[in-house]
Amino acid sequence: LFQLPHQQKMKRASSQANLHSSGSVISDRISCVPRCSFIDLHCKLYLALYTEEQVERIAQHALHSNYILLPLLPTYSPGDFDPNIITSSLEEIYKFDQMFQSAIRQNAGMKIVLYTGPGNAHQLKMIFLLGCHMIMTHEWSSDDALSAFKPLTDLVHGSCPDGSVQSSWRALYWARKRNWINFKETFDLGLDNHDGIQMDEYLHYASPANGELHSVIPRKFLLFRDP
Repeated sequence: LFQLPHQQKMKRASSQANLHSSGSVISDRISCVPRCSFIDLHCKLYLALYTEEQVERIAQHALHSNYILLPLLPTYSPGDFDPNIITSSLEEIYKFDQMFQSAIRQNAGMKIVLYTGPGNAHQLKMIFLLGCHMIMTHEWSSDDALSAFKPLTDLVHGSCPDGSVQSSWRALYWARKRNWINFKETFDLGLDNHDGIQMDEYLHYASPANGELHSVIPRKFLLFRDP
């Protein structure tokens, strides 16, 4: 559904970024797009709703140096994606979180600029997954996620008026709060987390080859497809 690139595909800025256009040209281009489309999310993490060419110019102008551009690009064909379904499965949320954490570790100390390219449906999908990552990995509340993406309120509410993004963030937050879900490895925490969902076990049984069974409330509520 999305692409976090390998190292060779990443765009890096040198310690002194070389601007290929004059400052006035860059300023003119930036003034043609909404400022809210480039936002500071959290601790050297930025989100840009632009194409690669646009975001490279804006990042040079705004961040100057020591940054890296990571594309969050769709890998699906238009016919495979329903723009009315923005939220994601727990499997997709977990895999996005793991891929993104790996990219951060590989680029420790760098400012990371994530860019989505055009398309409101895909942009909203990436906003949703990023919010889930912040809730699960950085222990944000659902209100924290809403506040961080406040500059994109028109996009979130306009594209998803039923509130499914906010509701899903809230559900994920409370599931984490109640220790039903934890993406961190148990041995890293030094805690016994057998009462919660074990993600390796969850992914095994969520596969159609293994019954497509989903744990909603650990040890209490399961969902699966009928034969």
